[in-house]
Amino acid sequence: MLADIILNSLMREEDLRKEKNVVIEEVKKYQDIPEELVEILLDKIIWKNHPLGRPVLGDEKSVRNIQREDLLSYISKFYRPNNLVISVAGNIKTADVILQVEEYFKIMEKGKIKNYLPAKDNQKNTQIGIKFKKSSQTHLSFGFPGISRLDPDRYSTDLLDIILGSGLSSRLFQEIRVKKSLAYDIHSFIQYFNDIGSFNIYAGIDSSKLRETIQTILEELNKIKDNNLKEDELRKAKEMYKGALSLSLEGTLSRAFWLGNRMLLYGRPSTFDEIKEKIEEVKVKDIQKMAQNIFSKDKINLSIVGPFKRKDKEEYDSLLEKLG
Repeated sequence: MLADIILNSLMREEDLRKEKNVVIEEVKKYQDIPEELVEILLDKIIWKNHPLGRPVLGDEKSVRNIQREDLLSYISKFYRPNNLVISVAGNIKTADVILQVEEYFKIMEKGKIKNYLPAKDNQKNTQIGIKFKKSSQTHLSFGFPGISRLDPDRYSTDLLDIILGSGLSSRLFQEIRVKKSLAYDIHSFIQYFNDIGSFNIYAGIDSSKLRETIQTILEELNKIKDNNLKEDELRKAKEMYKGALSLSLEGTLSRAFWLGNRMLLYGRPSTFDEIKEKIEEVKVKDIQKMAQNIFSKDKINLSIVGPFKRKDKEEYDSLLEKLG
């Protein structure tokens, strides 16, 4: 069935027209969701003049302009056996799977795969984007250019993310939501790409608390840069990392996705034990070094969606200078 979908999809004009209307409604929906809009704006700021800065869904104009020939051209360029990973997990025999794959996909021909446009970090100054939205709530997102998914230091970055903003015990959650009651949602996350990445921090807040929230986030970044991380905090983060990974691999489908992801993005499968070993190798000094490399004031990108205007940028520019 999967082979039939990949190789013999009709791409009928009527189906394309219907699907374009569905996608356009999705585009409109995300424009009305501030927590989504603030991340779209942030990507545009960080990756301006690059495809990474464009919304995955596109915009209404770009979706309407898609023609059937565009889809067929895309399939011809990228749906090639040398650009295809088939991941199977379960009570199966490897030899049987290989025979079936060879049988059902034998008509596919290899071809030269178009490479992606490389992304570079050329940022030299703080960048702020503000989208006015009349509301009592404000959504803000920090973004710092980071490392690629292929960087051997990615496990240090993952642990930095866990310590700062992943989960109820993270520093940002405890300081900003629990202690100061500044935000109803505060968390960090990482975007990894082949040659670059970003470290992001999102907060949903009362609009009157924007300045204090920004200031508190910067204070927390300065703390971890200044080497206030203790061994026991790193140990807890490592256990959380390994525990989440272990849980994510419990289901057969999850394991198939994991293997496919590793093959497609890294060129080889990785075992759970391999990943655990990499996690355990990370030291406190590695976390501090990563924080110092990423959290630089001339690398700050900040997007704000709320009752603010572009003329407010100067006020926040001066505030962002407090990042050491």
